Amino acid sequence: MSRLLAVATAALFAAPAPADDALLAAARKANRAAVEAVKTWRAKTTYQTREEPDPGPAVGQFTRAGRQVRGRVTVKGETTEAVRTPAGQRVLVLNPAAPGDATNYGEAHAGPMPLPPGDPWECGLFGVHVDSPDTATRPLLDDWLAGPDVQNVTAEPATHAGQPVVRVKVATRRWGFDHEFDLDPAVGHLVRVHRAKCDSPARRDAPATPMASEAVVTEFKEVKPGGWVPVAVTCTNVAAGRQVGYEWAATEAAVNDPLPADAWELTFPAGLRLVDNVKEGVFRTDATGQPGEWARNPAGQPYRFDGQLPPPEVAAASPPASPPAAGMDPTVVWPIALVAAVAVAGVTVVVVGLGRRRK
Repeated sequence: MSRLLAVATAALFAAPAPADDALLAAARKANRAAVEAVKTWRAKTTYQTREEPDPGPAVGQFTRAGRQVRGRVTVKGETTEAVRTPAGQRVLVLNPAAPGDATNYGEAHAGPMPLPPGDPWECGLFGVHVDSPDTATRPLLDDWLAGPDVQNVTAEPATHAGQPVVRVKVATRRWGFDHEFDLDPAVGHLVRVHRAKCDSPARRDAPATPMASEAVVTEFKEVKPGGWVPVAVTCTNVAAGRQVGYEWAATEAAVNDPLPADAWELTFPAGLRLVDNVKEGVFRTDATGQPGEWARNPAGQPYRFDGQLPPPEVAAASPPASPPAAGMDPTVVWPIALVAAVAVAGVTVVVVGLGRRRK
């Protein structure tokens, strides 16, 4: 009897994995390989949200090499340029038509922050926009599926627009979102469609109202033999009875080409108000673009930092306050940036303040 039990146990452990497990493993491996084959990526982008009021198209260009990224985007005359490296992230906002510290400023951060709208990694579904605590970086699908947010994952053959896909279904612990990813074998198992929904507010951490979204890559481009990248995406989100979303397109896409030596450099102009979250201060840049003296507003008063007063020695050295300019309250910190991002997992508004953000 014991021998029969041993043989049965060995047969059980030697049995092949269920078909959906083998399908899932193969699809995850192929998806990772297709994404990691793109070592560098450059493209010109156009991002148009369906939010109201309409901010207008965000037109720019992005360069990526792994987790290093540079984006330069213009919306209604205001240009935001951001460079992210392992050392941190620097942001420069300039609006020639509206001079002043409110619309022309710099930021320095020790870690990653949300990028200007249109990043191909996020909008093109290379990095998956999921209900992750980190809104600044988007994980690889394979990494996210192996993470703590995922409660259950299965895979099955399916079709999208008449073409075969591998449909990966995911239930999560955080916010109670359910996700579906259609991986397209014709383009290396890249994500063709990402659907997300949360229709049960009773689930732990769920939003108060049902939410649903669908992002579809409507066009891929083979930029190298066997190397595909998404170049057109349509996303629709429904939340609280409102339907929003975005349209995204990339042109002049190029992958695995040499990048210029200064690809990750961003120098601030002299005299700029710089909010430095590394040095924890609000400075006026010197002639070399580095933090100089503590910055003061037009009334001559030092800017606050992160809701706090400046260092005592700076405050003590403040000259007598002049009457503030019309409509200006010198005790209020100017907002640093407002980035409205329509998330694939629902409608997300990310407000980048003085070290504050909320998903």
